[in-house]
Amino acid sequence: MLGKISASRGARKANRQKLLDHALLLASSCGDLASVKELLANGADPNCRDRYGRTPLMVAAFFGFDEIVEALVKAGSRIEERAERGGAGSHFGCCGTNRTHPDGFTAIRYAVLGGRRRIVEHLLDIVRTTA
Repeated sequence: MLGKISASRGARKANRQKLLDHALLLASSCGDLASVKELLANGADPNCRDRYGRTPLMVAAFFGFDEIVEALVKAGSRIEERAERGGAGSHFGCCGTNRTHPDGFTAIRYAVLGGRRRIVEHLLDIVRTTA
């Protein structure tokens, strides 16, 4: 009986983490800074990925949400992570960025694709100072 209870608690914890991470990805794509901060404070993974392999940082950088980019970086989001499925692909096709790349795109590349010069410069500064 105790094994079943432990397994059940483990399953609930994993499900909770998936929900937190999904909500963080959604909040990052919608520009909801308050929710991003709350989700991070409650254990959402700043390096989680969506079904296209994008992190919340990649999404926020593409859409130009400066404050969310900053909150994610402060929470430990890795700037040089690459999207697992190779680039922007058709999931940003509505924005004219239906491109792929065999090595995947970083948050910096997503910011370039979104035309977010200030975010590109900010992320590059961080990379330069931590190198």
